[in-house]
Amino acid sequence: MQKCTFALTLASSLLQLYDTPWLPRDWEMKDIFFLKNHGGNTIPSQFYVLQTFTSASQVAAAAKRRQLVKNEMVFALGVALLELTHGASILSFKEPQDLGENVEEDSMTEVLIAFRLARELNSYESENYALAVLRCIECNFRTFAFDFDDQKFREVFYQEVVVPLQEDYGHATQRKL
Repeated sequence: MQKCTFALTLASSLLQLYDTPWLPRDWEMKDIFFLKNHGGNTIPSQFYVLQTFTSASQVAAAAKRRQLVKNEMVFALGVALLELTHGASILSFKEPQDLGENVEEDSMTEVLIAFRLARELNSYESENYALAVLRCIECNFRTFAFDFDDQKFREVFYQEVVVPLQEDYGHATQRKL
C-alpha cells in the first residue's frame, strides 16, 4: 500500500509542480524527502522536494544530459517508480551493455537500464503500475507534443499514468477514488 501511495503522490505532484521552480526538470528520487512519524516509519503522503535554485547555465547543461529522452520530468518519474519497486537506485542494476564506450557510465547508462527494467516490470508488478512506468520511461503517449505546457499531453499523461496508479491505490486501500 505504501508504494501505491508514493507512486500516486509522485505522479499527481508532477502535474501540479511541472511549471514551478520547485521541481527541476532533472529531478531524481534523491531530491525527495519523506517525513517520518515518532516511531520512525515513513508517512507515505508526506514528502517534500528539496530544491536548490540554480543558474540558467546549470539548467541548460542538465537539459542536454540525455537528448534522446523526450521529457526529462516524465522519465524521472519512471525512474523513481522503478526505484520504488526495486528499493534501490537503478544504477545498481547496470550491466556491461549499459556502459559507454570506455566501459564507464555515460549519459545513456541510466536510460538503457531504465528501458530494460521497465520492460521486465510486468512479470512482478500490476499491469497498471508496469504500463504507467513503461509509458514514463519510453514517453509513449500517442501524442505529438511531450511537454506539460501542451494541454493534450497533460490530459493523456493524467489518463495513462495517474489514473492507473489511482486504480492500484484504490485496490490496495479498498477505496474508490
